Amino acid sequence: MAYDYRLNSDYFQRVLKRLLLIIIFFLAYQIVNNLELEFYVSSFLKIFIIAVIIQNVFRIVSRTLIYLYLRAKNLPFDLEDLFIVGMKHIFNVIKVIIIFFVSLNILQIDFSTFFTSMALVGVAMAILFKDFISNMLNGMYLFFSDKFNLKQYVEINGVRGVITDISFQTIEMKNDSGDYVYIPNSTIQTKEIVNFSRESLKQIEIELSLLRDEMPLIKSIEKEVKKKLQKEYEELLSKKDENPIVLEYIEISSKEVSFKFKIKTSKYSFAIERRIKQFTYHVIGELLIKYHKSEKSKFIEMEEKNLKQY
Repeated sequence: MAYDYRLNSDYFQRVLKRLLLIIIFFLAYQIVNNLELEFYVSSFLKIFIIAVIIQNVFRIVSRTLIYLYLRAKNLPFDLEDLFIVGMKHIFNVIKVIIIFFVSLNILQIDFSTFFTSMALVGVAMAILFKDFISNMLNGMYLFFSDKFNLKQYVEINGVRGVITDISFQTIEMKNDSGDYVYIPNSTIQTKEIVNFSRESLKQIEIELSLLRDEMPLIKSIEKEVKKKLQKEYEELLSKKDENPIVLEYIEISSKEVSFKFKIKTSKYSFAIERRIKQFTYHVIGELLIKYHKSEKSKFIEMEEKNLKQY
């Protein structure tokens, strides 16, 4: 699909407004520079004015680069992908660093003296904030990797959900319950990541447990789930596999049996997985209700027989 990349009037208006602000604050800087103010008052005003100028310059540059990126990739203007989010975060860091150095210059602080005195403090800070630095480096790696993107459904360290945001420190996810979970970026180096939104991964897994006295139901559950899923979601099930729905046992203990359904689909999305899971749980729930009703009626019959014997 091709998108219209002509710069619209709204874009030009925003750029012109920012250029106008840059000119106004540049003139304000000249005025402050010529006024005979106290050193710290003058310095504070200059730092504030330059910070506003830098902010607006970076906004123009970032918007232009994002435009060029979207155009090169043939992506829609309203897209907010990981590369764009990462670029914004990195621009913010560069912006702060520039403002910091400019502030040192305005305050007439010698760079070599300042950094020499801060060297030992820097080493101590690096040791104290090693996790912070590790998360930040991993965050920068994530911004430019292709492991996953925003709005994709993934599993990280056993947590499943949709990625809503990534910062220098954490990955923000919205799990299946609607809760927001924050995972440190350093986790990606040591934990397994599964991206269910990738085209190559089109398998849904549904884990279940039954009590030992409910074990006779497993064959009926397998048969009923396969039959009803094939009838209800025939267009979503994989046509490449002869048996797109498979039941596998996970664990059998003295109290319960754990098993899972592996369902291969022709396409995948979080919404599709949710629909299929809810449907499967509904089918199994109905079977369990029927089973327990029949067991209860059998128990009542046995009790009535026992009472008659007395």
